[in-house]
Amino acid sequence: MQTVAIKLYERLKEKLGSEEATLLIDFIDERVKGEVATKEDIHGLKEEIHRLDKRISDLEWKLKLYFILLAVLIVITNPGALEFFGKIIGVVK
Repeated sequence: MQTVAIKLYERLKEKLGSEEATLLIDFIDERVKGEVATKEDIHGLKEEIHRLDKRISDLEWKLKLYFILLAVLIVITNPGALEFFGKIIGVVK
């Protein structure tokens, strides 16, 4: 990587001059440093993804439980609902 920077500097120095080439190389270097993810950034993102995955799994479990509770409440409060559910899933004809 360092040799590429040196080669670029030498080419720019020929075209722009030493001071301008140095300024441009410094500018590019600062921009790249500000936009490249570090290992810590990636590790933090992995931890966040893991945390969100666990949270989604917890919500899936709760959603299934709520659906079952809702179905039980519908059956308890409406006697005809059990026959209706049976017809929907094909158990009762």
